[in-house]
Amino acid sequence: MKLESRCVVFVKRVAALALACLAATALAQPPHPEPRRFPPPRPAEARPPAKQVDHRMGGGERPHFQRLSPEERRQLRRDIDEHGREIYREPGRGRR
Repeated sequence: MKLESRCVVFVKRVAALALACLAATALAQPPHPEPRRFPPPRPAEARPPAKQVDHRMGGGERPHFQRLSPEERRQLRRDIDEHGREIYREPGRGRR
């Protein structure tokens, strides 16, 4: 046998071995699971209507996105300062 024919035979055998490995791994893979199906979203009409409250007419607390008045801000600062003293006492005071 010539050297060239030996190389061709070797390359063919390596290619056949590679194809056999690819086929074996493809067959060893589990089948793809079915995609998860979620229920369709409810239409907007089926949802309960949002509660409408007019906060300007004293219908409860105002929404969180509305700004505080200057007096409300001052009161909030006083409350935070007062409670902060209770939480962050000076070391040594009140502890035994």
